[in-house]
Amino acid sequence: MAARKAQPVGARANADKSGRLTSSVCQSKMSRPETKDIVVLVTWSAIFTVSLPFLYQAIGGASPLFAFIVTLVPMGVLRYVHPVRRFGTPRFVHRLRDCEYRPAYARRIGLLAFAWFLRHSPLRLLNSVVYLRRWPGSPTTVLTHVREAEASHFWAFFAAIPYLAYALFHGWWTGFTVACAVQIGGNVYPFLNLRYTRSRLDAFLAHSAERSKQPKASEPAPTSLDAPT
Repeated sequence: MAARKAQPVGARANADKSGRLTSSVCQSKMSRPETKDIVVLVTWSAIFTVSLPFLYQAIGGASPLFAFIVTLVPMGVLRYVHPVRRFGTPRFVHRLRDCEYRPAYARRIGLLAFAWFLRHSPLRLLNSVVYLRRWPGSPTTVLTHVREAEASHFWAFFAAIPYLAYALFHGWWTGFTVACAVQIGGNVYPFLNLRYTRSRLDAFLAHSAERSKQPKASEPAPTSLDAPT
């Protein structure tokens, strides 16, 4: 039992080291953004910047529809930022805690049920690059996309807070409630689910690295039947 308890600690240490190495390799190989990616980012940013004030005038800031849209807009914009400029979460946030490696913790807060729902619903098509079936045999690629999606949900959560504060100040309780629901279902739980996925990928990569360092077993000596006469 003691050996089983000590193993995850080493695995987490190796996983963090593996994660840092993978991150540095990805950053070193990152090329300049393509022109089309910059055009797409500028176009969508302009569309959201122009349309949101008109939508505010048309249906009002207290509208549940406006609350729903304005809370999701940061996530939509950040999705197009990554191809132009990669970003992550702060270092103290990026580091996984011990509890995030435990399936019991994920089950207790509903992450496993949430992950099952994502995998078996059309919502998985919104970000299919974070699934191994999209990149079979390339867990490091999946890990890179998981980190990117995790960072997008993290910053999208904070980008939507000004509306929450504004709605709370003006007493827009319906809009505030809708925005909170979108924050929980669209940012908080996806963020936690991606972190749990990253913990599993980190542990898998660390285990694979340890296995690759182990010397291969030598071939068995020939038996009397195999030995030359």
